[in-house]
Amino acid sequence: MSDTDRKVFILEILKDLNPFVELTDEVKEQSIGYRDIGIKPLDAFHLASAVVAEADYFCSCDDKFIKKAKKANTKTPHVVSQKELVNHIEQ
Repeated sequence: MSDTDRKVFILEILKDLNPFVELTDEVKEQSIGYRDIGIKPLDAFHLASAVVAEADYFCSCDDKFIKKAKKANTKTPHVVSQKELVNHIEQ
């Protein structure tokens, strides 16, 4: 897949998404639990936002974060690497 094809593909996926999640008490409380298991504070807020927004996937290139987040057992979103996300999308 060329870089241009990849960019078009990604933009097509992202066009219908709402990228904004309000920082609510629920997000704050959820993030504390993630920090307690060793996830960095900003990463914990991002993950908690995805959980509260009921995202299907949380994609990251940070292997250490992915490992910790998978231990958090969020069920949804599924915490995945870029390769795992592509595999899920192509199925």
